[in-house]
Amino acid sequence: MSLFLASAIFADDGLLFKDDFTIAKLEGRRLSRGDWTIADGVATCTQDDEIFKKYDDHGPIIRYDVLHTNSTVRFSFKPDGAKMFVFTTNSEKEHVFRFIITSAGMSIRAFPPDNSGKSIALTLEKVLMKEGEWVTVEVKFEGSEVSVKIGDYPEKKYQDASFDRPKVNLTIGFSYGTLGVKDLLVRK
Repeated sequence: MSLFLASAIFADDGLLFKDDFTIAKLEGRRLSRGDWTIADGVATCTQDDEIFKKYDDHGPIIRYDVLHTNSTVRFSFKPDGAKMFVFTTNSEKEHVFRFIITSAGMSIRAFPPDNSGKSIALTLEKVLMKEGEWVTVEVKFEGSEVSVKIGDYPEKKYQDASFDRPKVNLTIGFSYGTLGVKDLLVRK
């Protein structure tokens, strides 16, 4: 009886995916384009320049295979010399949503299905990475609206009809230096 109750509570939680980085291999998580280390609740990778060139100047990435549409994604990251941080969600065939943080700020991008895979930059925000500090990210998808909250910066909402479609995975990536990632959750 208590097993059933625990299962019912877990199901009502709306949890779609959790990665607390306590085990090296986790079904649904793929570490690529670098030598990722999983230890003490953190995934860490330092960009390898040869691998970066091999993948057309794309840095290390973590891919999560999790089906979601209206959902909340939460995680923390810590840059150490990283010059670019990228968060992307993808449909079965193409990108759906992306934000990129560089020294210029944070760019929010939409990928309309009829745009041949090209993105549309919606805005550039004054959000910068904090070197050597853990920064918590929360991205909420609700229909055609996405809200993004990064660290101490105010939450902002963005609208595009292309956001309102099923997503089959999400990725966390970076370029240059080292990046740590921890505490990833995806909820309905």
